[in-house]
Amino acid sequence: DNSMYDLHAGLSDVFISLKLGWSLRKMSVTLRSMIICWLIYIVFSYAALMLTASSRALGFVNLFRYFELFPLFPSEFGGTWQYGIYGLGIVLSIFYIMETGTAVARSTFEDICGKKDVSIKELKRFARSSRWTIILSVVLLGLVFLVFPVSIMLWSLTARIPLFGFIIIAVTSIPMFVWGLSGVAVFFVFIFGFFMVPAILACTEYDSTSTVIEMFILVLLHPFRFFMFELASGIMTILSAMFLSVFACVSMIYLYIINMGLIGDSFYTLVCASIKHIPGVSSLFVFISAFWGKYNTMKDILFPVETLSLSAQYIAGWILGLSLIFIILWILSYSFATLCSSQVITYIALRKQNDGVDIRFNHTKQVLLKQ
Repeated sequence: DNSMYDLHAGLSDVFISLKLGWSLRKMSVTLRSMIICWLIYIVFSYAALMLTASSRALGFVNLFRYFELFPLFPSEFGGTWQYGIYGLGIVLSIFYIMETGTAVARSTFEDICGKKDVSIKELKRFARSSRWTIILSVVLLGLVFLVFPVSIMLWSLTARIPLFGFIIIAVTSIPMFVWGLSGVAVFFVFIFGFFMVPAILACTEYDSTSTVIEMFILVLLHPFRFFMFELASGIMTILSAMFLSVFACVSMIYLYIINMGLIGDSFYTLVCASIKHIPGVSSLFVFISAFWGKYNTMKDILFPVETLSLSAQYIAGWILGLSLIFIILWILSYSFATLCSSQVITYIALRKQNDGVDIRFNHTKQVLLKQ
């Protein structure tokens, strides 16, 4: 098919992910998913907080004024239930973003196969049909990983055997050392599985067991090549974020220069007020200024004398803060689309090295047979 992307199964192919990620279809699906994950995290975080006596005494309104839209890991949790609910929100967010990654990876696979008319509705339907496969694949990878630390703990218990315990430990130390190294390798397979499982499913539509086997084949047969592809993938993801971040910063400076002549420093004051609603930004400025020994100077720059009324500044700061958060999510959506695209390219390249066949041709044949 002449409309296919020309891939050479080399590291240079990963650069194409910057182009593949720049897609309204992929970025819109990712942006929507990030907003939903954000809402899931907020709901479960506040649910966990409201289970504590101190938070209930404060009331939800005062609690929201303190944490606002980003309740970072609170130290107020007092029991297992609170941590469990908080952790459940994080787990659900991770699996939802993996489901979205499957849709984005499927879109990338269809693009490089030459089929560019896939609708968002089709991508979502494919991702939903793969939901349980994603969950089971990650769970299976996790169970395989847990075999190693559990077996090592059982091995250490043999030291309690009277007379012969330490002898058994000494004799079996080298085999267990090799076993431990294998456990480290499996741990990396488990971690990379969060990125690669959606790509495998998008390209093959395997079941969970086949996906896990494929994951081990990719990493263990060609570990160095796999690592180099993942390194290149990470570099492309960072570059995509830096690319849009620079343009966003230039745009904000451009707005500031234009507004400075019309409304003076009010626009800058408004931006500073909005930054207070973005987690970590003001704290980062304070940390940098303290590190430089210029806290008072940076504090005056970041928190200037108020030139707007408090109520107007608070409302306008909230609105602009949400707008800035939306811009940040837009930047992250492009980075995530680039990451998913690079994972698909990585999988195609490694499969071609293993089998000597470009799996895109098999997919194209299946599509033609269905038609």
